[in-house]
Amino acid sequence: MKKIFLFMISVMISSMIYSQESKIAVGFQAAPAITSIRGNTFIDRYDSRFVISPGITFDYKITSNISFNSGLAFERKGAKSNTAYLDYPEMPPLVTQDFKINLDYLTLPLMFTYNTNTEVNFYIGGGKFLGFLLSQKNIFSATGNIPEHTQDHTDTTKKIDIGLSLITGITMPVSDKLILDIGLRDYIGLVNTSRYYVENDGSIKTNSYSLVLGLKYAI
Repeated sequence: MKKIFLFMISVMISSMIYSQESKIAVGFQAAPAITSIRGNTFIDRYDSRFVISPGITFDYKITSNISFNSGLAFERKGAKSNTAYLDYPEMPPLVTQDFKINLDYLTLPLMFTYNTNTEVNFYIGGGKFLGFLLSQKNIFSATGNIPEHTQDHTDTTKKIDIGLSLITGITMPVSDKLILDIGLRDYIGLVNTSRYYVENDGSIKTNSYSLVLGLKYAI
């Protein structure tokens, strides 16, 4: 992970030194997102969660209308739900316990976009993303005689998540060099993230639908 981050930083610094035209833009981004997991009849019943994913961005203008977009972001994916059971030694009523599934990734998007090349610039595009797993934990709330506790499932989760990335939005200048970016993005996980068998030949796949809010600096 450190090598990837250092590579991205070195590319940005080199671009700042050697670029002659404003073909490159680097910046920061915060992406409020609705995230969920899917893939089998059991987890399909789980509820979506609201999270915020911060990151750095890197854009390279290939032509006046085509750009390459990448960067590196911290993303929390997952879902939430609850379960009911008897809180022994007490008998009914049932006790309900809430829990959250946290899948934490460093995400590297690799996308191409078409843009209108106007002052208020509309863009649309897509590509792929790579997610590098940091941890996977299930957090259970306190209830009845049971305190809040966490289960670590990092070892049972695959280290790489791969999926389709779709994006659309607008950019507009704030000053000669600063650019405001507002968009919508969907990261659709395409691979099973579980290392082990999932019932009924199912899978555990991620999804994250985000509002993109970014500020970029044209080099």
